[in-house]
Amino acid sequence: MRKKIIYIVVAIFLAGMVSESLYGQSARRQQRDLDRMDRQAELDERRAEIEARQARTNANRIRTEQLESEGWRMEGHRTIRVAVEDHANAMSELGLGQESIQTVPSARSINLGRQTALANVQVFYATRVGSEVQGRIGAVMRYQGVPQEDIDRTMSQFATRVQADVSGVLTESFTIVRDSRGGGFDVRVFFIIDEGRAAVSRRRALEESIRETILVGIELDEIFRAVEQPITF
Repeated sequence: MRKKIIYIVVAIFLAGMVSESLYGQSARRQQRDLDRMDRQAELDERRAEIEARQARTNANRIRTEQLESEGWRMEGHRTIRVAVEDHANAMSELGLGQESIQTVPSARSINLGRQTALANVQVFYATRVGSEVQGRIGAVMRYQGVPQEDIDRTMSQFATRVQADVSGVLTESFTIVRDSRGGGFDVRVFFIIDEGRAAVSRRRALEESIRETILVGIELDEIFRAVEQPITF
């Protein structure tokens, strides 16, 4: 009887060792699989970065060649190639950065052409934001029962504030020029729109407009979500 008990104990002990050994093997196998997946994810991420960089390099080369073939030259100390690369890198770093290109033909001077381009892009930005937001916010406000005249008054205040704050979301990236056939200069200015900063600016403008027009009893969260949605320029 004692021997039988001893055999049972030994069998249980051995079974435990086998079970522990199998568990250890399984755990090690799972860890190896996880490590392999992590390495593969790192390789995939690195490959994606290389491909994106290569695509950006090719796009920069094509844009540079096209601009040079059209007779454009740099306004400033950089070459067109360097300016295009810096512009693309700045856009990439922003993530939500977008560009707007304004061309002013036959400007009497380069400086006047740049000023006109800036005025044009400011009007373009404010108009684009105004039309996009009016469509989004107007629908939300009408659904919440806001009278149309209050919506119109709020949107008018909003448009005024957006245009006043446009300089905070626009950056002049670089300017190129060429002699105009009719005299003076053709001036082309590349701007970067910081959409992340623009969304903050739009929300602030809408908050101030709602306070100004004394709108009450409306659900603001849905309205602010709508105004913060990215806009494509």
